[in-house]
Amino acid sequence: MSARLFFTLLPPYALACVALGLAAGPLVTESPLVPNALVYFGIYVLALRLSLIIHEAGHLVFARIAGGKPMRLVLGMGIHEVYRRQFFGVAFIVHKNFRGGYAHASFTTGHHLKLRYALYIAGGALGNLIIAAIFRMLSGPPLWPHETYFYVDLSSIIIISNVFLAVWSLVPFMTSVQGRRVPTDGLYLLKLPFIPQKDVKFNADADALYDIHRLTEAKEYTQALTLLQTYLELHPTEHTQQLTHAHLLLKTGQFDASLKRSLTLRDHLHEKAFKPYTGLLYNLLAWTYLVVDDIEQADIHSALAVQAIPGDVNFRGTRGAVLVEKGKIGEGVPNLLQSMDFEFVNSATLSAAIYMLLACHRKGDLITRDKYRAFLEANYTNLDLDEKHLFDRMLTRTGLTLQATPAL
Repeated sequence: MSARLFFTLLPPYALACVALGLAAGPLVTESPLVPNALVYFGIYVLALRLSLIIHEAGHLVFARIAGGKPMRLVLGMGIHEVYRRQFFGVAFIVHKNFRGGYAHASFTTGHHLKLRYALYIAGGALGNLIIAAIFRMLSGPPLWPHETYFYVDLSSIIIISNVFLAVWSLVPFMTSVQGRRVPTDGLYLLKLPFIPQKDVKFNADADALYDIHRLTEAKEYTQALTLLQTYLELHPTEHTQQLTHAHLLLKTGQFDASLKRSLTLRDHLHEKAFKPYTGLLYNLLAWTYLVVDDIEQADIHSALAVQAIPGDVNFRGTRGAVLVEKGKIGEGVPNLLQSMDFEFVNSATLSAAIYMLLACHRKGDLITRDKYRAFLEANYTNLDLDEKHLFDRMLTRTGLTLQATPAL
């Protein structure tokens, strides 16, 4: 296990609280409340992370029981991955920002689909409650921290954290996952009985869609585009996959074709099935307009993307790039810095670095500008075609050149 993964799963502040509490405990034996509180806080943070893993795994276990195919388990949100592995056909992914998570399974037949889908959606909470019940049977009722001044009851912590996460997941509200507005488990279960059978998600070609997604993540854009075009011949009205098509056109250097495809999708944003993708479409349009150097349209659509989902880091990164283009450096840079991390090389950090280079150049901060330039040059071969197009444009604008010919 890498140090990065270790400290993502076991955050230093939680470990520090536990260590400090344990160290201080023997020094204040007559008043152990503060050290005990530190230990409890640290262990609850760790237990909630364990509960999240149990929750997402529960979705996939119950999906399998319901006849579905587990595809993916993601822990954390955001743009920086610290771990990715494939086990038994399931992709396990951990993000640096360990906040929330999600699981994905596919159902390739419609037989008793609503009942099976309900079991899959409820599987996360059921997994938490099963673990809580096991520890309840083994150790008795849970004790609250104020009942255990002189020791830490790990069993109680596990029971309470799992019950808490199960209950929280069943609270009905809308949330955001990877740029899409989605219902929580509880809201989806409430809506499921009223959703027409034909609108409940299942797809006989789920394996093909997963292959497209996997190839896209691996930056095998040409192969993904070929598979998607075949898929769209069979499903020409699936607007979510047409959005993927526009993205892949952009990534394969077909900028005008991507823009044309994206613009046709704006007319479908009122449709219930496509409306959750509003932010993603506006963000793609904004970025594509940046690539084709139409800053005014990029400004309009980046603002709409952030308005759709204000907290999305990718959307704010695009917004920051637009603001820098418009000369609003003070407003743009904070948005870009949300995506920037020199320890991670991905589209988010590379795109942010391109516009941080421009921002620093315009501010006259040449030392910091050259830091971003060096980062981009060192990772030139990792740039996608749209990113190379923008980087080359920035080099021209700033009067810079590549200091070394990149290996292609």
